[in-house]
Amino acid sequence: MGWAEAFTHLHPFIQWCALWLAWGPICLAFLILKLPFWFYNHHLRHQSVRMHGWPPAHLDADGD
Repeated sequence: MGWAEAFTHLHPFIQWCALWLAWGPICLAFLILKLPFWFYNHHLRHQSVRMHGWPPAHLDADGD
C-alpha cells in the first residue's frame, strides 16, 4: 500500500474528500456521453411534433 492509500485509509474526512474528487470526472464523462444523444433525441422529437402536431391522433388533449 502506498503512502496516499495509507493516508486516506487512516482519515475518514480525506476519504470523503477523495470520493467527491472522483465524482467530478465521473459526472463529466457521463455528460460527455449523454449530451449528444439527448440533443439528437430532442431534435427528432421537435421535428415529429412540427410535422404531425400535438397531441397525436390516438391521444386526447392531456396526453392520455
